[in-house]
Amino acid sequence: MSRVPVARIKAARTAVERWLGAERGQLPLWIPVAIGGGVALWFVLRDDRQWLIAMLVLAAIGLAAFAMGRGGRASRAIGVGAMLTLAGLALIWWRAERVAAPVLARPAVVMLQGRVTRAEPLSARGLVRLTIATAGRDVPPRVRLNLDAGDVPGGVGRGAVIAVKARLMPPPAARRPRRL
Repeated sequence: MSRVPVARIKAARTAVERWLGAERGQLPLWIPVAIGGGVALWFVLRDDRQWLIAMLVLAAIGLAAFAMGRGGRASRAIGVGAMLTLAGLALIWWRAERVAAPVLARPAVVMLQGRVTRAEPLSARGLVRLTIATAGRDVPPRVRLNLDAGDVPGGVGRGAVIAVKARLMPPPAARRPRRL
């Protein structure tokens, strides 16, 4: 009686191996899908603890698949897929940490000093937007200031060093779709 399920499992494994053998030219197309799956995991899971657990589970699945592989394509495909998903999750986590910057928690009036990295005229609004690389500890490393076009002194452009008292606002919260 116990031989029937074992026979079915062997038949299913043989069918999967045959299918993977026939589709071996298409298997590399799954590489971006697996990496994208890791990126999607980063967005679905809530915090670094869950990301770390997911990475450990993916590593365990990949290593177990490689260890149990008996020369077949199925275990290698599962192992490679798990490792590529792990790589996608690790890459997005690394990128998010790399570009993270401190954000103002509440509005503040500060004395701001720094070098102008970009000056953009916003003629429709009558403003000039300055992007400033700041030197202070109490402010974010990059700040955008909107000034009235008439208040901008001559010679303020890229590379200019400025000092100004400014009211800084935190970035707006993410917008959510309205429910109907």
